[in-house]
Amino acid sequence: MEKILKDPLWEIADKLSNQELMALCLTHKRYYNIVCNNKDFWFWRIYKRFGDIEIPDSLRQDCLNNPKCIWDILTINTLYMFGINGSGQLGKGDTKIEQHQQML
Repeated sequence: MEKILKDPLWEIADKLSNQELMALCLTHKRYYNIVCNNKDFWFWRIYKRFGDIEIPDSLRQDCLNNPKCIWDILTINTLYMFGINGSGQLGKGDTKIEQHQQML
């Protein structure tokens, strides 16, 4: 995944929320072609956010191996948290303070 050549627009697009990115892609043809309609961008974004995860075959089949679909499912069904966690209330199995959002 590290070998994917990326366009500088990918870094800009990655800072946008899903909703902001879709609005941009619907109104800007260059973004649509370079980002939204680019499978490499979506695989790169999945890798950047979730690391080198194993994507189940069932999910690949449900999405017809479309990385944008896989991204949507991963981010819609993901819970993020942060906080003091002194008593383990964040549910991570530890008492480490989380100052930044962490994926559960």
